[in-house]
Amino acid sequence: SAAVRRVEIDWPGGNVEIEQSGSDKTSVVEEEKDLPEEKRLHTSLRGGVLYVKYCRSGCLGKIDEVEKNLQVQIPKGIDVEINGVSANVYFGVVETGELSVETESGCVEAESLVCKSADIETHGGYIGIGALTADKTELDSVSGDIHLNVPCCQDVEIETKNGHVSLYLQGDVGALIDFETRT
Repeated sequence: SAAVRRVEIDWPGGNVEIEQSGSDKTSVVEEEKDLPEEKRLHTSLRGGVLYVKYCRSGCLGKIDEVEKNLQVQIPKGIDVEINGVSANVYFGVVETGELSVETESGCVEAESLVCKSADIETHGGYIGIGALTADKTELDSVSGDIHLNVPCCQDVEIETKNGHVSLYLQGDVGALIDFETRT
């Protein structure tokens, strides 16, 4: 089988949990809730990209989001992209390549992230990251709060229109902070 170098997850609602696998294997598990086949997750692997979809293409009807919990284990260093609507996204201690997360009203939380770059956006949800190390970081929320702990100097851009921002810098990181507020 081809090696997975990127994971792309489309998960509109429910929860997505990402953990480090401890090996070069990627695993994807949906909590079993006796869903019919067409409402279960669908995966495909093409060109080193693992695509994870909320349900089978063409599925019609309502799916109870409480029943849609996804657990993904990834090897170190692969790229990760997650797109959601009300999905909550949780990371344990994870090291990725490029990281992109976008959700409308879901929250994005992480214990610790090490990434080449991190681009996290939510319109009304909370972003909370215990520790983030990346060459370039962009965090954006329209009305949700953002809490970020930065252990070393890096390029960080944080924007919120109507939320609160808490930025914690550990020690003398040599950071230059430029900020702007509207309200």
